[in-house]
Amino acid sequence: TCALPICGQGLWRYNPQNESFKQYTADQKNGLTTNYLMSIHICKKGQIWIGTDGQFITRFDPLTERFTQIDYSWGDWSAVFSITCDLEYLWCGTWGSGLKRVNRNTLEIQNIDFDAGDQYRNSVFDVVLLDSTIWIANIGLGLFKMNRNATKPELVFSTNEPKGPFPNSRINDLETEGDSILWISTAGAGAIRYNVKTNTIKTINESNGLANSIIQTVVKDKHQQYWFPTISGVTVLSKDFNSPSNFYVHNGLASNAINKSAAFYDSEADQVYLGTQLGVSFFNPGNVEVDSFANRVIFTGFSIMGKPI
Repeated sequence: TCALPICGQGLWRYNPQNESFKQYTADQKNGLTTNYLMSIHICKKGQIWIGTDGQFITRFDPLTERFTQIDYSWGDWSAVFSITCDLEYLWCGTWGSGLKRVNRNTLEIQNIDFDAGDQYRNSVFDVVLLDSTIWIANIGLGLFKMNRNATKPELVFSTNEPKGPFPNSRINDLETEGDSILWISTAGAGAIRYNVKTNTIKTINESNGLANSIIQTVVKDKHQQYWFPTISGVTVLSKDFNSPSNFYVHNGLASNAINKSAAFYDSEADQVYLGTQLGVSFFNPGNVEVDSFANRVIFTGFSIMGKPI
């Protein structure tokens, strides 16, 4: 079953076996406090955590189909863009309220600020766990890392550094590959493949054939292909980052503009899911047919300022 949080429509569950949908909304008295959902994370124990737009986080039990709201003590800035977890903590990236570390047993919440006096510099677009280190995408400052028990993040790459790997480009998304690779998707500088152990970087952008350098996330499938959803199409590259193929609406996408962090690969079913404002597209990445035919361009007319010549 695929769970889809939709801002304004609550939670949808999709069963690909019988192609059925089920919707959960706040008016069903199931414990859900808002229909404006922004993020989702499934922990290894099967717990489903959902970030909301204004009501912090809620926990969904797929067996009882009930939601449990997690209480929080602050008012504003309680929208949650991203969630990750380890065995002890939940980590929640918020808009304007820094990073929240939630004890999964006691539900005690600890606040970790970056710049409490600046809403933009205290916002977190994404947070992931890689080899026991927490990696944080701060919207206004750049990439941070910190030990899971620490209280102060360490800046790794600044978006304000002219000679940095992604100068003046916001981080849209973080994804992990194995125990050493961190993918950094940016709003203009392409996708950065960062090896955290060797401290080496490889940049993938339009020079590699990407449809656009504003990358929303990165997905790797079991066929050793890399998928790069952008704001204007989706590009797939081979394992050596060559042989680009681009896909658009005329290839079957619901929209060319993929939403931020709205891509998921189901390795068991071998399905890639892509979320857009016009719906969700999904496909088997091993069976995608690439149309390599080069159509001829035929001019049927030419005009200047509306006057045919």
